[in-house]
Amino acid sequence: MFEEYLRPGLRDDQKISLFETQSSLYGSWQTALVEQGNYNQALEVAERGRARAFVELLAQRLSDRSDLDATIKFPTVAEIQAIAKSQQATLVTYSIVSNSEIYVWVIQPNGNIGFKRLDLKPIELNNRRFWQITLLPLIEANKH
Repeated sequence: MFEEYLRPGLRDDQKISLFETQSSLYGSWQTALVEQGNYNQALEVAERGRARAFVELLAQRLSDRSDLDATIKFPTVAEIQAIAKSQQATLVTYSIVSNSEIYVWVIQPNGNIGFKRLDLKPIELNNRRFWQITLLPLIEANKH
């Protein structure tokens, strides 16, 4: 993607503007994939955006970042599934794609991936209730 070529030498205000643009693009990219039913690809895009933001955070803290962009490896769905299997853990990852919507993926140790699109507008509940009505059923449904 284009951001790998634009990072060096940017001022802080330019970096903020670019970050906002990228966030919007990653969200739109995920939405397009979700609309097509490509939930696993949307998960990879979400992880790519997360990795990109993490590298930017590291770059701010390191003085020599010349090779940081060259070493970024974005996780694939197969790699994420392998982590869940090797750790015998259920992984839950989410992506905030707008102020009122998030995507949630649940990756089970057996490799099953559940996806849920959540509209946040009507949810004005505490975190425990949110967990009970949204995430817990998704985790339970994908155990098989």
